[in-house]
Amino acid sequence: SRRIPVDYASHTSHVERIEDELALVLDGLRPSVPTIPMFSTLRAEWLDTTPVDSRYWYDNLRHQVRFGESIEKLAAEDFRVFVEISAHPVLSMPVREIVEGLAGAPTVVGGTLRREDG
Repeated sequence: SRRIPVDYASHTSHVERIEDELALVLDGLRPSVPTIPMFSTLRAEWLDTTPVDSRYWYDNLRHQVRFGESIEKLAAEDFRVFVEISAHPVLSMPVREIVEGLAGAPTVVGGTLRREDG
């Protein structure tokens, strides 16, 4: 484990301390209808034509995400390839475990970036 240089705990009421700051940072965000469907782990559902605005991203940071439930729903729809898009792929292993545990089918799970690696 290692310390993360933030002064709040994500997905808890502590995020409320930075709500005003986030509103300023996200102020220029202009939502549009996605051209690629997005499955929201915040809502555990598809956001096919729903634009995600700054409130959505705040809620994503502030509230509990439904990660396991989301992966289970995608596996139930026969998704078997997952790419973690984050600063470091720390969730790849749990994704693999959830999907293989449910489906018993071959899966591909990978990440896009590695911390301090370009």
